[in-house]
Amino acid sequence: MTTKNNFAISNAFCLALLLAVTFIVYQPGLYGDYVFDDLANITTNTSLEIHELSWSAIRDAAVSSFSGPLKRPVSMLSFAFNASTTGLGAPLYFKLTGLFVHLASGLAVFWLARLLAARFSGQEASVPTGQPDWICLAVTAIWLLHPLNLTTVIYVVQRMTSLSALFAFLGAAVYCVGRRRMDHGEPYAWPLVASVFLFFLPLSALSKENGVLMPVLLLVIEITAFDFRKLGKSDRLRLGAMGMLTVALPAVLVLAGVATNDPRLMASYQVRDFDAAERMLTQGRAIWFYLAMTLLPSNSSLGLYHDDFITSTGLFAPVSTAFAWAGLAGLLLLAFLARRKAPVLAFGILWFFAGHLLESTFLPLEMVHEHRNYLPIFGPIFAACFLIGERLRGSLYVKLAAGFAVTYLLLLGVVTFLRAEQWGDPVSHTLHEAQNHPDSERAQLQAGRLYMRMMIDEPRPEYYAAAKEALDKSGRLATISVTSHFSLIQLSYLMNQPADPAVVNAAVAVLSNGPMPPSVAPAFRALVDCQIFAYCKLPDEDVLRLGHAAVSNPRAIAGVTTQVAIYLAQYAIDKIGDGDLALKILIDAMARDPKSAALQLTVGKIYRVVGEFQRSQSHLDAAASLDSLGTYKTAIAEEREKLKRDVAHSQK
Repeated sequence: MTTKNNFAISNAFCLALLLAVTFIVYQPGLYGDYVFDDLANITTNTSLEIHELSWSAIRDAAVSSFSGPLKRPVSMLSFAFNASTTGLGAPLYFKLTGLFVHLASGLAVFWLARLLAARFSGQEASVPTGQPDWICLAVTAIWLLHPLNLTTVIYVVQRMTSLSALFAFLGAAVYCVGRRRMDHGEPYAWPLVASVFLFFLPLSALSKENGVLMPVLLLVIEITAFDFRKLGKSDRLRLGAMGMLTVALPAVLVLAGVATNDPRLMASYQVRDFDAAERMLTQGRAIWFYLAMTLLPSNSSLGLYHDDFITSTGLFAPVSTAFAWAGLAGLLLLAFLARRKAPVLAFGILWFFAGHLLESTFLPLEMVHEHRNYLPIFGPIFAACFLIGERLRGSLYVKLAAGFAVTYLLLLGVVTFLRAEQWGDPVSHTLHEAQNHPDSERAQLQAGRLYMRMMIDEPRPEYYAAAKEALDKSGRLATISVTSHFSLIQLSYLMNQPADPAVVNAAVAVLSNGPMPPSVAPAFRALVDCQIFAYCKLPDEDVLRLGHAAVSNPRAIAGVTTQVAIYLAQYAIDKIGDGDLALKILIDAMARDPKSAALQLTVGKIYRVVGEFQRSQSHLDAAASLDSLGTYKTAIAEEREKLKRDVAHSQK
């Protein structure tokens, strides 16, 4: 058997073993529940269940996400596959698919690491030794087992992140193959490079918008591992044109949007309790938090919720903000100075920063999330493993370094396994989140709601006390959310006690004046459902007061107030029995949001019920014309059929 075959078999065996270990480490987390954004994107998204294999059903599933401007159709279709084969009520299969995507990404990481290592070491044409490629295997092992990646794997909706990263890793590897062929004048160089921009880039971006950063990542590879100046004039021009179209032009457009405060980029700041300057300042400290967790992850610091991360309100408030940004500037300067003499170091730094250009800069996203590091941490991991490995190659300290590496991998594996065990038990996960993040409004809210559910199953005084304590704390921590206030109202009636007027008034105050996040709509719906179908007995005037406060909030974005108005109108009809009030609420909402297909559809339903069929038909037609993506196509068709039946029945 040839040395090359021995080399391939050795690597294949080590990779198979590594993938098996990764599966075992993550396996306990497969049995957990849906969490956080899973609820809005998956469990309540009936479009994902495709009952007939038709173009319209596939299209409806593909564009059923409200999470990004590109609708993330690749990810949504992967969710639709799970939902249509195993149902929405089985998170196990969703999580299992996410784990397989992670394992596939690990293979892509190994491929990319090998290509980069060969390039940086100048051994692209060397004959393999027959021994496993330990440096690249170490990179892959650290990346696969790293606890910072757990939320991307086990948190179902973050398959959007892992799929985007998978195509980015594959695209970067194919780019390296194409560029190497280009340097050596070998055939098929340009088709390979072109496939990155025409195939892998769209797949990555349509999984999650982070994919648009792929050209920037390729630019990092080009700057550090290749040198386009050595290409022929024609190749330089073509490569430069691709760079201008995919890096420079989008960057100019984004900067122009920021400079002009384009609402398509900046509107979401309306639902945040921080502004663009505060977010940028805070991200300097967030990046160092990510780097610290990359080097030495801690279970007590990691978590699903990081809304307890302190916001920087000025360069010296807190003072660590200034030090953080000074340190980041130093790292960037180091990368620039090292790009020739220490290109691997420059690659590690620049790849990490490039991977954070969207989610950790000026865009109005939440401050901190661990899944944002899934793609970026490859850079530091690769640079560290390569530099240490090359430094120790042939050294007397190789065995000592190998022992340290194995110990470090064991640490990562144990921390990830313990986290996976927590995620696999919804009760344990919720309580650990609350314990590790005592100042997180969301963590305390989830703990309070957990104890509420336990009370329903087994009414014990200690469950009530724990629920009350957690929800009170969540309410004190909340600045823009009313979910904890609504939960306290539900808790009171669950104990056959009247709701505290102070809690109701506090919720009205938040809804009237504060930023209104999207979570307000489902929270209000839960309160309405509790009033109509369950045990809540809040006076009607208080429910109307809460709803009117939300829909009249001048700082609220139209989509949120539209949903609240629909739920408020539902309450007016189903609980109060006042159709005129429901119509007034909806018509007022249409004045604020005239392009809402959902509002037109709801008004059409009401007019059908009260027998005004012509008006019903008019609003259904308006809903169909506004529903450009077909989100409400099925609902509109069903309502048209009901209208036909009612009209026919009235004519008998």
